[in-house]
Amino acid sequence: DTVASFCKHIKAHDYGNASTYVTADAIDRFTTSSGMDFEDYAFVLELALLSHYNLIDKEDYRVVISRESFWIPYMNNATVKVGVFLKAKGKSLLENLQHLSSPHKIHGLFTVERVNGIWKITQIQLQDPPLSNRFTTLAARLKNTHGVITTKTGFRVEGLRYDPTTCDDTLRHIYRHLLRKASRLLSADPGKETVNG
Repeated sequence: DTVASFCKHIKAHDYGNASTYVTADAIDRFTTSSGMDFEDYAFVLELALLSHYNLIDKEDYRVVISRESFWIPYMNNATVKVGVFLKAKGKSLLENLQHLSSPHKIHGLFTVERVNGIWKITQIQLQDPPLSNRFTTLAARLKNTHGVITTKTGFRVEGLRYDPTTCDDTLRHIYRHLLRKASRLLSADPGKETVNG
């Protein structure tokens, strides 16, 4: 449920609620290691998964989650590995029920631990190829796309140029993300803390 809720909020671009399913220590590690704020980190994670499963051009998709280990209370530590794979939404219920398991699942992508009685994501395993390569490439592309740059007192927008004849699906996702981020920054209370860890 923790991973499903996290993925649901990431898919809806609701990064504030998504962050509530991750420990503060994990968010700090993710942002420090990637050099991105949590919002950008979560966006690039979703984009890497979409790219991995050839779903960049799909408007909607399903996240299929499978627990890969079991927690037995009082018998072992409260840690569970969770694997995922993404698939395009089918046109019918039968199509959606097909392929609920996949040989292309990313095993152990998430580690979930019981912290103070609540299950939280403590690790996202992005060190192994091919997902790590996609994540690194897409993170660099996001950073190299001039866009919304957060400053101490607000943000600035630099060099966004959209040309539908030359813009690929990945860049469209990046532009939408940057514009959503700018919109959120504009509508936020000046004294309110953001999800950027």
